[in-house]
Amino acid sequence: MAFILTEEMRLSMREGVLNQADLSLLNKFKEARPEEFAALSDAEALERLKAGRAEMDRLGIQSKTLRMRFLMLATYRFPEFWKEPELRRLLNSPRGSGDVCFEDACGAIRLAFQAQGHGDVIWW
Repeated sequence: MAFILTEEMRLSMREGVLNQADLSLLNKFKEARPEEFAALSDAEALERLKAGRAEMDRLGIQSKTLRMRFLMLATYRFPEFWKEPELRRLLNSPRGSGDVCFEDACGAIRLAFQAQGHGDVIWW
């Protein structure tokens, strides 16, 4: 007997795996930084994480370290940072890979937080 996996079944399975991974990662973030999540509902935090993952994938960020940094920023430190005009310009620059462009944006984020006296929120 042959089992045929349809495209619909494959997509459903992939979505289930991604949802489990997102929930697991969110729980790790909450354990490590409970104060960052005190004012966030689980639904809101999960929505931020999923939006961050979608944008990170769209930008083509490949490095595991950079992907994790992107998700941390998107989920609890600087939600939707990619919508800021200057960061959007850096992230979508045609001159480099997704990783290079995100590193450039991270440099701009670091400088902005330091200029405002909040350099302590930058860990990289």
